[in-house]
Amino acid sequence: MTTSNQSKAVIATSTLFRRVNGDEKVRGELAVKAAAEAKTLGIPVIAVDGGSDAYFKRALKDEEVALHQQEGKTLGAARREAIRHAVNAGYQAIAYTEIEKIKIIPEIPKFSNYILEGVTGMVVPARQDMSSYPESQRLSETLGNQFWAKLTGLKLDVWFGPRVFSPAVAEYFLSYQGEYGDNWDSLFIPVLRAMAAGELIASVPSNYVHAQSQREVEEGTFEYLKKRLTQLSSLTAAIEIEWLRLKDAYASTRKARA
Repeated sequence: MTTSNQSKAVIATSTLFRRVNGDEKVRGELAVKAAAEAKTLGIPVIAVDGGSDAYFKRALKDEEVALHQQEGKTLGAARREAIRHAVNAGYQAIAYTEIEKIKIIPEIPKFSNYILEGVTGMVVPARQDMSSYPESQRLSETLGNQFWAKLTGLKLDVWFGPRVFSPAVAEYFLSYQGEYGDNWDSLFIPVLRAMAAGELIASVPSNYVHAQSQREVEEGTFEYLKKRLTQLSSLTAAIEIEWLRLKDAYASTRKARA
């Protein structure tokens, strides 16, 4: 990213880390390290916090994260609040990601340049290798991506959370009202709506590797197996319903563009 572009991109995220919970402690420690790396790279971070303990709040602020207290009650609300803060601050490329995805941080400039140079309105990074993930996550997310591609005809690694977009495309996320539960759906349904409206969405390769400490705390547990199955079931149902509503509009925009 050039010096001029660097000041135009931001990471927007939502946080909830407490040391009393093993998985949250691990993710919180990764988040602090990721925030430190973003600071070193000159990428500002805006976070909306849903109730982290004082230790992690202080640690994130020490790494110059602009921390805002969550106002809404859902995960989707937290994400929208973070994106809204980024838009209001005037950033021209907004990278929404879970901040604990530490290996994505060095790639944010690459993804942001697609937005800043007007190549596309949204980037959905595409993982090249998922072997670093817990087995249940790797399998469920592979199936989810296959479902998306079969349904929409557009191959995207949508089950990989990061999305990078312009302020104009941010409005698809900000206008989402949580019709499908306002959890994971808050990162998926807006992508469908942007597609149907004719926004350009680019799949850009990512060298992301999942942190070993996070894999170790999640691998083989009943709680995370249940989470992945619930996520896959609820998202595929929501995506299919929404796609049936939007597919004619999507076909029209593609025809007009041809």
